[in-house]
Amino acid sequence: MSCIKTTLIFGLLSFLICSCEWRQGSEKWFSATPQSEITSYYTGVCQEFGFQVGTSAMAECIRTQINQQKEEHPSKR
Repeated sequence: MSCIKTTLIFGLLSFLICSCEWRQGSEKWFSATPQSEITSYYTGVCQEFGFQVGTSAMAECIRTQINQQKEEHPSKR
């Protein structure tokens, strides 16, 4: 019984800790993350779409992805 109780408590605490994490694209993530890291993250996203690094199409993809993410999670000002 003690093992089950310990496992449940550990699971609940793990869930609570993970739910407090700043997720990529969240308002907190955008406000706390350096621009270079944001650009790097979305560069990877756009590379998965097939865009080549250093092209104007990549830059446009990054801008589009950032804007879409910000529209999905508008600021609560």
